[in-house]
Amino acid sequence: MNDNGDQVLRVRFSQFVRAPIQRVYAAYVTPALMAKWMGLRAITDVSGPLDRPGATFVGVVFGPYRPRSEVLAAEPPVLHDMGGSAGLGMGWRWTARFAVKDEGTEIT
Repeated sequence: MNDNGDQVLRVRFSQFVRAPIQRVYAAYVTPALMAKWMGLRAITDVSGPLDRPGATFVGVVFGPYRPRSEVLAAEPPVLHDMGGSAGLGMGWRWTARFAVKDEGTEIT
């Protein structure tokens, strides 16, 4: 529960990608690539560059389900934070931190 009494589910995971940090970060802010790693059909209605706070976009999931998301914070190439509303009073937030590790990038 958070301070408002709402239920909160937090998940933390790390993934290593054998690619330079700039290239991995680019995958998080390029709509066509975002759709692939997020498992979406498409990213549409992009209001501006997705490496800038305040930019919004719509993820096409399936059928009429198209949640709008917003970039909450961005510090290329080390931080990308986005969130949105999934309807029915549910929301989400995805904070990704990028760090150079070995000969690649660790995403947490």
